[in-house]
Amino acid sequence: MHGRHTFYPFTLPLQVCTLLYVCQVSISGASPLVLNGTLGQSVTLPSGFDEKNYSSSNITLLEWEMNRTVIMQFLNKNWSALKNDHFKDRLFVNTRDGSLTISQLKGGDEGEYVLSGFGSAGNLPQQRITLHVFVEINTVKILPPKSYGADNKTCNLTLTCQVTGGSHVSFLWLKDGRDIPGTPSGAVLEQIAHPGDGEIHYTCTAFNAISNQSASSHIKCNTQVFIAFIEKEDTASTLYAEIE
Repeated sequence: MHGRHTFYPFTLPLQVCTLLYVCQVSISGASPLVLNGTLGQSVTLPSGFDEKNYSSSNITLLEWEMNRTVIMQFLNKNWSALKNDHFKDRLFVNTRDGSLTISQLKGGDEGEYVLSGFGSAGNLPQQRITLHVFVEINTVKILPPKSYGADNKTCNLTLTCQVTGGSHVSFLWLKDGRDIPGTPSGAVLEQIAHPGDGEIHYTCTAFNAISNQSASSHIKCNTQVFIAFIEKEDTASTLYAEIE
């Protein structure tokens, strides 16, 4: 009696390979979650689990990595921080969902964090997080213009937006409440004013992912005296500069 053989269509392996390839591309190409933290404060990196899924996964091993170095590990039903002077006494895990809290954030905490592991059903979904650490912007002010028209017909304005504190800072300038076409988004703004322009209102906003501050300057140009009203914290002072 001949044994019974089962023949599979030759297209099946191709279909399986295609499916696996698509799945692999989908996983490896997934964008990491991006979180912004504040220097000196705390941030919590979510595990991707809720409490119900976390408790029902029968987790055997779970690891948090930072830039491919394991910093926290769940093994034998216990979480433990691996020896790391950089994170000493600053890592805390929520034992109900596996989320990781980093306290007293430092600039060196920036990087990619990955949570991976396996449970009774095999490999667990991987969680990838990119963490950025920012410094809050404290104050912003516009410095008085540094140059004036030599022809006594124009005022050449060089306005500087001075910031204290802050990191990864960007700038936005407005003239009379409107965007200024073709203006570079930097801390320095160069403009030409004319006596017939009347009073011009310039605003500089300095911002990053966690904070923003603004300052304003009311400027008027004439052929004899250049007048700038600099506003700071709702107070105004008047500066006079003779045009040479």
